[in-house]
Amino acid sequence: MADQGKVTFMTIKAFKEELNVTSIQVLKNPKTSKLFMSADGTTFRVQQDIDSKKDMRMLIPEEGINEACLVNVSGGAQEQFSL
Repeated sequence: MADQGKVTFMTIKAFKEELNVTSIQVLKNPKTSKLFMSADGTTFRVQQDIDSKKDMRMLIPEEGINEACLVNVSGGAQEQFSL
């Protein structure tokens, strides 16, 4: 089985604390219409169909917090079994 890489999720509050910022903004590039997030001038990726009314978290890939991406999370996962 191929290694899928390790990802973790972080709350937006924890992400802001980690970066030591008080606010983050989701912006739209006027030339490409793509969304991105800015935290004190540092930019991060955003899920392009993000819904601000749904639960959001920061997806932190194995590469680290600098590659974080704001995503919707569905939650509600139910454990089927454990090994």
